[in-house]
Amino acid sequence: MDSIEKHIMVIDDDDDDRELFCKSLNQISEEIDCISEPSGTDALEYLNNPSKPVPDVIFLDINMPVMTGWQFLTTVKHDARIKDIPVIMLSSSSNPREVNIAYDLGADSYCVKPDKPTELKKMLSLIAQNLNGNFKSFLSSNTSQFFQVRTTSGY
Repeated sequence: MDSIEKHIMVIDDDDDDRELFCKSLNQISEEIDCISEPSGTDALEYLNNPSKPVPDVIFLDINMPVMTGWQFLTTVKHDARIKDIPVIMLSSSSNPREVNIAYDLGADSYCVKPDKPTELKKMLSLIAQNLNGNFKSFLSSNTSQFFQVRTTSGY
């Protein structure tokens, strides 16, 4: 019997960041599968494969070669089959302009990459605890230190 109940995808061109993300997630819960993709194009290939499980949430890096996080986000949010998967931008930048762009393009949340493994685990634990129920509502109302909200100052 498969004990995996939830699937979280991380898309990041940095191998070390993806490995740390998945390792941290696996330490939090054995019931959550970490799907690791090195690029937006690889992630789209995965999402277009009907034999693969659909992720419950996608963490998406912005700055990647070939297909940027912005391009991937735009593609996903315009695809009726996968547009409802929550997408959390995961970036080293807390620039309000980038936060606003992310929300304008349809991101469900924006997180600044924690710089310590313990902080990453805290963030992922918060996500894991809230995957059941209305996850999008949790994302839109979350005010923890990890999530950036849209600013009113525009770009």
